[in-house]
Amino acid sequence: MFSVLTDSARFDDAHRKHDGNWRAVLSALGIPSNLLDGQHHPCPGCGGKDRFRFDDKDGRGTWICGQGGGKPLAGDALDLLVHAGRVQDARDALQLIGAGNVPVATRQRSATLKTDYSYLLEDGSLSLTVTRVDYDGGSKKFSQKTARGLTPTKDPEHRWLPYRLPDWAEEDCNVLIVEGEKCADAVHGLGLAATTNAGGAGNWQTDLAPYFVDRDVVLIPDNDAAGERHIADVAGKLRGVAASIRVLRIPSLEPKADVADWVAGGGTVDALEAMVAGAKDFFESAAGMSIDELCSLEIVRREPLHRFFPAGFTLLGGAPKSGKSMLMEAAVGEIATTRRVLYLALEYNALIAKERMAGLRGRHLRLFLEGQVPRFDEGGREALDRAIREYKPALLVIDTLGRLKRPGAEKGYEGETLALNEIKLLVDDAGIDCVALHHTRKRSIHDDANDPFERFLGSQALAAVPDNLMVLDVESDRRVLHLRGRLCRPERFYFQIDADGLHELNGAGADLRGVADIQATILDLLKEGPATQAEIGDELGLDKGNVSRYCRTLAEKGKIWRPRRGAPWSIAEGGLC
Repeated sequence: MFSVLTDSARFDDAHRKHDGNWRAVLSALGIPSNLLDGQHHPCPGCGGKDRFRFDDKDGRGTWICGQGGGKPLAGDALDLLVHAGRVQDARDALQLIGAGNVPVATRQRSATLKTDYSYLLEDGSLSLTVTRVDYDGGSKKFSQKTARGLTPTKDPEHRWLPYRLPDWAEEDCNVLIVEGEKCADAVHGLGLAATTNAGGAGNWQTDLAPYFVDRDVVLIPDNDAAGERHIADVAGKLRGVAASIRVLRIPSLEPKADVADWVAGGGTVDALEAMVAGAKDFFESAAGMSIDELCSLEIVRREPLHRFFPAGFTLLGGAPKSGKSMLMEAAVGEIATTRRVLYLALEYNALIAKERMAGLRGRHLRLFLEGQVPRFDEGGREALDRAIREYKPALLVIDTLGRLKRPGAEKGYEGETLALNEIKLLVDDAGIDCVALHHTRKRSIHDDANDPFERFLGSQALAAVPDNLMVLDVESDRRVLHLRGRLCRPERFYFQIDADGLHELNGAGADLRGVADIQATILDLLKEGPATQAEIGDELGLDKGNVSRYCRTLAEKGKIWRPRRGAPWSIAEGGLC
């Protein structure tokens, strides 16, 4: 396909720049992103029903097309551009990719560790070598070569084997099936029989079944959605083959962590054997969790990163120009002094961002600006997942939600739920907090004055998915932030924002400050203890008639009370908001 050395060098350069990022690149070049999720789809080149699958082996954009039952076609990302008719040949593909209109990783990766894993036959002879390369930033890349130096798909003599087969093939023992060779080696290091499959999650080969006939197997998933899907696939393929199939979900694992992380953190063979002994039948556990099992879980609740924002996924709404972005930038200025923040400023170009955020220099903060992150269904999912894995933030800010989520309004409630839920799942899997900014509509005479949350624009589904809802209102020279959440009590924060940041309006009368200042001062006074109208007048320098009027107004609002005429006034139960 390449006629001169220069083309080959350009080919290597394209892969060096874009490996691990081909979903976003191909989406930007016209290959529909929904065809690039690893599932079977109609081929973008020759149609069909489900002949095409984008498997992205080793991050090189690989794919396979059954061509309607004929000889399979396959290749890498450049070949896909040819097959899909976007270009005439690989040289044109190189030119298209090099045109500068595709997303490129923000920095070149450098390898920090290379590890070879050997898949051996029962007699100890080599069948397959899997090479893992770890890069700075936490990304990794895998490649496979058979004993004859070929890729498995090009070696007709190759057969798939479970990892570390000679260690347990002749032993009568539990076999622990984990995800990845690193995890299998970690468990083996404790003295227990462990195995895995080449290719990681989602690639359990049916050829492996004969090695588990009448075996007692225990599945240990990674702590993420991919790990759960993987063990479900393995269990389904070994059902009726293995004597028993149990599942062990290691408690207290961080999101995306695995058994190797547990061992590295001090896990012992005694502790693992005890957990294996208590592992539940996979198919029984698939029917749900008992209350006893729920109560036995060790759950650590994340502490809020900021006094205004609870942990979890928060949807922050407000009218245009109400100060949502200003609030978020001020809060991030406080958070990012000690914690990492990834900020998607998707409505700002570089000029606006520089003018607004120059004061945040020196913080632990990374930005994406207008046009730098595509919509979630057009490569945004992959781009955001990659950024989170590389930077490992404690908080993700999405400003605004409408610039990132897939369009869902035309599909009604279900579509909007899906659009927002897939973002929530990504941040939940990463174990980080997220605040997504969204617009609210103007107040209507039909609105419930006590429910600001009904003013979120779009389907009610937007308010159904997040852990927390917040609405920002402007009242005179102050702002009010309303909070409602699944795991926090309803609350209101009163504050002002200026060039120096957030200034919370504290005190018993904070909700009245800036609206009814004298009433707020009376509440602050009564917070110290009951007082008669005469005492209030003397303390605040007010005449008796005005004190009486202010106190009656506060009583009508349910903020203060007294048992009888002439008795001291006190703060009413629930009178402090």
